[in-house]
Amino acid sequence: MTTDEADVHATGVTPLRGSFVTDNLVEDLRNQISTGVLKPGDPVMPVRALSKTYKISYNSVRRALGQLADEGYISLERGRGTFVKAQSGRHTESEPTAESSQESSTFKGSKGLKALEGRQLFGVLFYAGPGPLLSASCYRDSLQAIEHAVLANGDVLTIVSGHSRKPFPTPDQILGAGFDGVILLGIVDRKILSAFANSKVPSVLLDHWPGDIPLNCVVVDNFTGAYLLTKSLIQAGHRELCFMRSSRAVTTGSNELLVDPDVAEREDACRLALKEEGQILRSSHLLNVSHQSPTSIADQVLALRPVPTALFASDLGIARAVTDQLRQKGHEVPRDFSVVTFGGKDDADPYQFTAAKADFHKMGEVGVGRLRQMMGGAPQSRLRINVPVEVVDGKTVAPPAKRA
Repeated sequence: MTTDEADVHATGVTPLRGSFVTDNLVEDLRNQISTGVLKPGDPVMPVRALSKTYKISYNSVRRALGQLADEGYISLERGRGTFVKAQSGRHTESEPTAESSQESSTFKGSKGLKALEGRQLFGVLFYAGPGPLLSASCYRDSLQAIEHAVLANGDVLTIVSGHSRKPFPTPDQILGAGFDGVILLGIVDRKILSAFANSKVPSVLLDHWPGDIPLNCVVVDNFTGAYLLTKSLIQAGHRELCFMRSSRAVTTGSNELLVDPDVAEREDACRLALKEEGQILRSSHLLNVSHQSPTSIADQVLALRPVPTALFASDLGIARAVTDQLRQKGHEVPRDFSVVTFGGKDDADPYQFTAAKADFHKMGEVGVGRLRQMMGGAPQSRLRINVPVEVVDGKTVAPPAKRA
């Protein structure tokens, strides 16, 4: 039995799955310390061993250990390792009241943290969604940038995830827990956004622009990127374009499915670029691809009349999937179809798509900077900050091939 395996056996841990893994690891280690499974002076498993044992990323483990160190449960000793601290004098957690909702337990104890050395307490309310957490590179990159910008300054960061079955905390709960400000990441629920916009909680939204809600917001410049991508198709000689867009449920008082705000901006820019050249985006060539399989999307594209020669995919995942399906059906990119899309600056891209690529690390950094201004007394007025995109000329755009 290896040392790592012995540590796993001794602590009796179970690999973490389901809700936000950092919160779960913090809670699990905290419980082991509180119940005496891990005693003062005991070593905590190394980061790599914890990552392997709990089946979570190296960065998630480091984030969890950092939070436990801030709470006074453990000490991180350079060159020696991580050890459980004696609990006397440590800020204890405040237990949730009977009125507290279920989600408030994900950030209990924050009042104690706020008092530590005058540090500012940042919260990130993160939409985990129904699928695997951090599957979108934009969220992953933004979170890493937020983590670095907050912790490098000696402040405290707590990440709270939620989705339709795990509600987010309310602004009153956030204030009651001692947070100085929050970043809202990946949230489209209009009730949640309106609640924070109308509260006293300094709040900055990352991901999209809710034009009628007075929130500070840091967004990717979707309009300019989509405009330039469409122009590149026109300049290559394309006249028939298929635009593939996604929709998702937002809380509007109904179960209506609305187009993502960022996708809507891309569509508007695409229409404008075509209009300037005397062309149109046919309504029949505007495909809703939400909850559709790649095979179904490819079949719909091939069934369009006239058959488009260029495809605008709203994100890199759709572009990859449709390209794969078209190739399986005997079509080539860009010989038969040119493809443009949006993506992250550091996304792996074996197909070398022509794409508008955004630096989502920059989005996180700008969000933290704006939040610091507001926490320092800057007005919480409605403000949009654009993070520019870089249009990359890949290998997926070529003049349209002649068809029989």
